[in-house]
Amino acid sequence: MNENPKVSIIISSYNSIEALKECLAALQNQTYLVHEVIVVDAASTDGTTDILKNQFPWVNLLACKTRVGIGDAINQGINIATGDYIVFDLNCDDLVTPTWLERLVEVMEKHPEIGVVCGKRYYGTPTQYSGTPRLDSCGGRMLFGIAVPYGHKKTDGPSYESLKEVQYTAVAMTRREVLAKVGPLDEDFFIYGEDVDFSLRVRKAGYKVYVEPKALFWHQRSATVGEVSPTRLYYLSRSRVRLIMKHYGLLKRLLYITAYIIAGTFVYPTCYSYIGRQSPIPLLKAHYKGVLWNFWGSRNPAANLRQ
Repeated sequence: MNENPKVSIIISSYNSIEALKECLAALQNQTYLVHEVIVVDAASTDGTTDILKNQFPWVNLLACKTRVGIGDAINQGINIATGDYIVFDLNCDDLVTPTWLERLVEVMEKHPEIGVVCGKRYYGTPTQYSGTPRLDSCGGRMLFGIAVPYGHKKTDGPSYESLKEVQYTAVAMTRREVLAKVGPLDEDFFIYGEDVDFSLRVRKAGYKVYVEPKALFWHQRSATVGEVSPTRLYYLSRSRVRLIMKHYGLLKRLLYITAYIIAGTFVYPTCYSYIGRQSPIPLLKAHYKGVLWNFWGSRNPAANLRQ
């Protein structure tokens, strides 16, 4: 163990400068020294690069010339990261509490068998709640091929206060040697699913995945694509089917994908159209397009099969 291991934090950004400024400000208030913060900007048009250069010169900025997905962006950050521990993908709309990083490092230093650890994520922002906040996630599990977060939108309580092994996390802190063994993120997960896929691969490599509830942070959901939109549903369907194809055998792939297509046809458009007060037709089209991408849109469809 290192006495003071270095930590690199990687953030992917796209047209979210106001949220990103809040995120970076929170990182400056950490009780544990942040060795480096790498922001990979996916060709934003809201002035992100100029603002970062002027207001946050301490940030290591990688400015992409074209729009890239989260997996691609994070891999670019990983390639230049120098930390012993690497954190990704801290979202632009994540707000970390002062001891967030310190708690994560403590867990990794005490438990060498852990390959990935994440904190407890609250829903919204601190100013939204005067009492006990709601959870966004406290790790998660796979249920019939779908990533299901623990505690989503539930009130925080004793059930979510202990260090716990989970099947996947979001905003992973991992070890450099784990990345060397497991490999980089799957770049075909454009927005959603890259964190789940990485956690599952880490577990297959023999490491454990944990959530540390003392490492607290807040998440303002969907700052990039909106809470309810055809774009969001397209990428959700695309990533969920890809996860099933990569991590399950033939029988479960057929069963889970068929069930997901049927559920998406009847459930998602109804719920999304009710919540967003919009026509279900664009949502249906987005759902089918996301599913079919795995068979005809992927750069390497054969790589979608179970690894």
